[in-house]
Amino acid sequence: MDIADAALKKAVIAEIQTNGKGFVALAGPDAPVDFQVAVNAAGEFEIQDAGDEPIPNLRPPVKADAAGVGKVVQRLVHLSKYANVRELDVPDKSAPQNIEIAISGAQSVTDGSAPTYRDGDRVKLTITNTQQPNPADPNDPGRMQYHSDGTRF
Repeated sequence: MDIADAALKKAVIAEIQTNGKGFVALAGPDAPVDFQVAVNAAGEFEIQDAGDEPIPNLRPPVKADAAGVGKVVQRLVHLSKYANVRELDVPDKSAPQNIEIAISGAQSVTDGSAPTYRDGDRVKLTITNTQQPNPADPNDPGRMQYHSDGTRF
């Protein structure tokens, strides 16, 4: 953590310990570092990767003051969750061909590139299992159908 202001650094540490939610913790002396927090020349918190490079596209900037401490820790939690999801592995390599995913809803930006949604935009995520059930296995999860509340049909 590269924060010169001792009081601000102490506040960030306390916030991580209180609201890291099990996703963010201070790295020990021999532990690998995933993210670092620094204060840049503009007086804003800057989240960096393990190689001291700023994480791109983190907007809006968070002012490095008492009001920004909670926001930067929330960002760290979000980035940590994102990194955890990216590391998920599927042992069945054919699984991606058996799942259809669709996102629908009004896009905030429609410039022809990938859809962009902003805070407050409402979207619907639909995931469909297209795998055919195993007829020899009555307990095949592909045969089971669930309502959105988790109860079986």
